[in-house]
Amino acid sequence: MDVSVVIPMYNAAATIREQLEALAKQDFQGSWEVLVVDNGSVDDGPKVVRSTTLSVPCTVLLAPERQGPPYARNVGARHARGQYLAFADADDVATPGWLRGLMECAVPDAICMGVLDPTLLNSKEIQKARGARPNIGTPRGPLDLMLSAWGSNMLISHDLFNELGGFDPDLLCGDDADLSYRAQLVGKEIRFAPDAVMNYRYRDNLRSLYLQVREWATWDVWFFKRYREYGTRRRPLTKALLGWWWQVSRIPLLLFPGRRVDWWIALAQRVGNIRGSIRFHTLYI
Repeated sequence: MDVSVVIPMYNAAATIREQLEALAKQDFQGSWEVLVVDNGSVDDGPKVVRSTTLSVPCTVLLAPERQGPPYARNVGARHARGQYLAFADADDVATPGWLRGLMECAVPDAICMGVLDPTLLNSKEIQKARGARPNIGTPRGPLDLMLSAWGSNMLISHDLFNELGGFDPDLLCGDDADLSYRAQLVGKEIRFAPDAVMNYRYRDNLRSLYLQVREWATWDVWFFKRYREYGTRRRPLTKALLGWWWQVSRIPLLLFPGRRVDWWIALAQRVGNIRGSIRFHTLYI
């Protein structure tokens, strides 16, 4: 089989059908399958998957033993029959040319990343706070150390995935960046697939958005500690203090709905860095 599409799923009954229906419309002409890895859902997600008709084999795998997308993705990879592994998320929506675009980019010794387009699935307010433009090219990962593909739109050969040891299941955030970093440290390439467009969904309310950004910022400290020998640097203390001064002085932004999200995202980043410093016993504020 040419490629296996692996989708981790946790309580995604509200969104997974739309993703599967989008996959059913793919114009890729090779042989492929879909593996949905249920990571302990307590909603009707698995039932929704089984009731959705695809023109290619679609299997639901159960992985309740350990929470987290990296563990679920690894379970999917272990059962996959494809020469390549394509990773997507249960709350996004693939465009018809998504899988073809990834496979046109594919080479055995590289990780390919497509386009994440936030314009279709998100409100204008969230787009303004998080970014309204699709990525052009592969972005840099945590702490701007190296290029990083995203697990929501990524392709890698099965052999290279196994060679790298898969995703780190201990990471609750940033497992895709860590895999990308490890690949580059052994001389592999991160490639960009411009025709592989995935409609990307941000968190849709302020609380979930805050928690997501705080988690990312927490794990930034792990990246700083893990990759320090490769050039990561602490933020200068004066810059950190200025950041907290900005946070306090801009409290009036909470009165303006259009700017409220900016303030909460900035706070989430700062609080996350403090949490990470405590959790990983490494100062990074």
